[in-house]
This record gives sequence, structure tokens and C-alpha cells, in this order.
Amino acid sequence: MLISNLVDRNDDGKAKLTVHRGNNLLDTLDLDVIDNRNIRMESLGKKGLHLNQQGYGKLAINFIRKINMLKRT
Repeated sequence: MLISNLVDRNDDGKAKLTVHRGNNLLDTLDLDVIDNRNIRMESLGKKGLHLNQQGYGKLAINFIRKINMLKRT
């Protein structure tokens, strides 16, 4: 099972804070998490919630990299 950290949001301040807190909590746990922090605001759609084409590409690359790392171990 793979766990992915939450992708940032820019549509709602409270939700953005919740994402930040959730990712901080994941950082404190002893888990091998897929890091999506390279998905920034320019990777979100106009409303700041859903990923755009660039964001989906980055998300896919993040998952592929993690899977390839697991194959090597």
C-alpha cells in the first residue's frame, strides 16, 4: 500500500491549513510517503482545487518514482 501526502489547495483558506496540518502529521509518522510537495499553485486549475494537466503529470511522476524505488529494494 502506498500513502501519498496531500496536494496543496488554494481555493479555501481553512482547507489549505488542513492540508498543511495533515502533511505535517504524516511527516511525524514512520511511513514511507509519496511526496507531492512539488505540486504547487501553478499545477492547480483556475479554482485552485483540482489539478491541471501539469499537476496530473507531476502526480503521475511522483507515483512512478516511488514505485520504481520500491522495485529496487
